[in-house]
Amino acid sequence: MLPLQKILLVDDDAGLRKAIARTLTMAGHEVVQASNGQQALDYLSLHPIGLIISDVRMPQMHGIELFHRARKTHTNIPFIMMTGFADIIDAAEAIRLGVSDFIPKPFTTEKILSAVKKVFEVQNPSEQLVVGDRCQNVQDYSPIEIGNFISGSQISYPIYIKISESKFVMLAHQGEDLDVGRIETLRQKGMEYLYLKNDDFKSYVDFNLKISDSVAKSKNLSGEQKTLFFKNTSELILQYGFQNEISPTLFSAAQKTVEQTLSMISAEPKLFDLLDKLLTNSRTLYGHSLGVALITSLMANKMGWISSKSMYVVMTASLYHDIGLTKIPQACLQKTEEDMNDQERAQYQRHPIMSAEMLRTILKERAEQDSLATIVSQHHERSSGRGFPLGLSKDKTHPLARLIGVADYFLGITKGGDIKRGHCLPTKQAIKKIQEDRASYGGEFVDCLASLFE
Repeated sequence: MLPLQKILLVDDDAGLRKAIARTLTMAGHEVVQASNGQQALDYLSLHPIGLIISDVRMPQMHGIELFHRARKTHTNIPFIMMTGFADIIDAAEAIRLGVSDFIPKPFTTEKILSAVKKVFEVQNPSEQLVVGDRCQNVQDYSPIEIGNFISGSQISYPIYIKISESKFVMLAHQGEDLDVGRIETLRQKGMEYLYLKNDDFKSYVDFNLKISDSVAKSKNLSGEQKTLFFKNTSELILQYGFQNEISPTLFSAAQKTVEQTLSMISAEPKLFDLLDKLLTNSRTLYGHSLGVALITSLMANKMGWISSKSMYVVMTASLYHDIGLTKIPQACLQKTEEDMNDQERAQYQRHPIMSAEMLRTILKERAEQDSLATIVSQHHERSSGRGFPLGLSKDKTHPLARLIGVADYFLGITKGGDIKRGHCLPTKQAIKKIQEDRASYGGEFVDCLASLFE
């Protein structure tokens, strides 16, 4: 049985205020009503109160001002804010300052009662994570840069905003249309990310990639439009697997590098068409290539390889390193190397050379064609000489090929592994596996990879 506490309810909308008061009273709470902030302060100065529930936007005194003034004399009274969309960012700032919870409008009676119940049951509300009806783990949420969010009624997932290191609040309910205008309002108020639950995020990525497949096949869209979509999906690919494990600062730098590379590629029709072919041939292969590009960018930045020329070469090589796989039958690619017959294995192990040849055909006499083709052709070589297709040793392998090789293998055993064979590993286990074979991959690159996830 919940403790019966006196609640001070503050809202200038008399009809809404009375409806909420009736709901709380029927739940067994004693409710005192005030039509504005000053009335609330006057009552608070004379009577004990267990909880304040207040609207944000009110005449005479804003709800956040009421919160600040009430806290000067009553530091321990829990405070719940009710807010419309336009005031969400302001209310989020108030929660950083100590508001127990806020309830976005429109809300149901269940949401009101759930918020009140949490306040009265939890001893230290400020240490809890406020999401929907229960406390959650921060690791349960995945960020989407707000500029890359696909809005519309098709996205039928609850959408959240992060208001502190330990608190998320639902912005839109499942099935609600978060239109472009509302998203732009959030952006103008300084909101950088929206969040989905991890399971919903996976569905969102799949939805995003399905759209990208249609976009890539469309002959009515410009290269600029396609590139914009690639920018969106480039962020999502890595977040799908490592969104809570990499420094946001490092990830932001890597994301921008990949986006810049894609922008430059879009200006070259033949290069872009080849990337388009990769996407239309296999969404999985496209996602893997973007993931490798992001990981190599993270590693290159970490190692200080930040010249524009070096970054362009390593990013382009990362994006196209597996383009040769588009020439290999899908039936072969669905097998692991150990399950391939000799002919299939030989064909598969030629794909780095096939990738290099496809790039050479397009680049022809471009200055960077030799280095790009070399890097792509060597990304499966190993420092120990046990790689393919040529079995080159460390001193005969391009350093950027070895860098991409580490990223490629890491993505392969974390996101592209076979769960049944135990090859799809959590991040830490995957890094440990690579560290156990440092001689094959080059210690400096293995250490760099591991440092990204510390």
